[in-house]
Amino acid sequence: MKKEFVVFVLGLFMVSMFAGFVSAASDFEGMMYDLGDGIDSVYTSLLEPILGKIIGETKGDSNTSTSELFLAKVLFLVIILSVVWAALNKVGFFNENAWVLWLVSISASILSVRWFGNADVIRSIILPYSVLGVAISAGLPFILSFLIIENNFRETMRKFAWIFFAVVFVGLWATRIGSTEFAFIYLVTALLAVVVMLFDGTIQKIMNKISAEKLDIVHRKTMINELKKDIEEINARYRNEGDEYEGVYSTKKGRAGWIADKDSIRRRIADLKSN
Repeated sequence: MKKEFVVFVLGLFMVSMFAGFVSAASDFEGMMYDLGDGIDSVYTSLLEPILGKIIGETKGDSNTSTSELFLAKVLFLVIILSVVWAALNKVGFFNENAWVLWLVSISASILSVRWFGNADVIRSIILPYSVLGVAISAGLPFILSFLIIENNFRETMRKFAWIFFAVVFVGLWATRIGSTEFAFIYLVTALLAVVVMLFDGTIQKIMNKISAEKLDIVHRKTMINELKKDIEEINARYRNEGDEYEGVYSTKKGRAGWIADKDSIRRRIADLKSN
């Protein structure tokens, strides 16, 4: 009898706990929807009047809100800008004239979004509903932005750029929280942008170290090539001078001096390759 009573009490306890968890999850979900609606209204009232003039008119439908399409067009603008900038930066003229590079990149991006970024294109590319689609639409802009911002901007501009990036993705999360269960990926991406901004100094040190190591490798290869040319010159001198040859890296003469010079140069080449 006691065992049955204990089981009955434990059963009631487990049921009450489960009900509590369900209620808490429901309250949290409701809170997230309310927060999303609040942020949505803020974006609609503050950002759309400003950026709407740049990216053009945006109208939603029964499946997609106006603010959702608006922020998707902003993200589309960021992607196009990143791709165009990265492509033009490889051209000598644009690489040497930063203001021309930015002017052409921004102009091309705005025109692309205004004239080709219609609602159907935005929904297909920027507003997918599958987890893979959402991950790609969030991850690709993050990677492109990271490569451009961290490699080309000064500290203050980097911070502003990442803040803008985070604001856009928080807005996407808020506007899409009711349309896809994977909207949290946008929020995670926004948090990653904030993390990158906070650890900007550490990231820059790592990138500078990588750049220095690349320059060191190039310098070593250049020195090795020069030393190989020295060996060719020494061989040519010995063929012409024979026993009259005077060592450059030693005081020996003739064949002994020639061999000593070659051994010295080869040791230097080996040291450069090993370090």
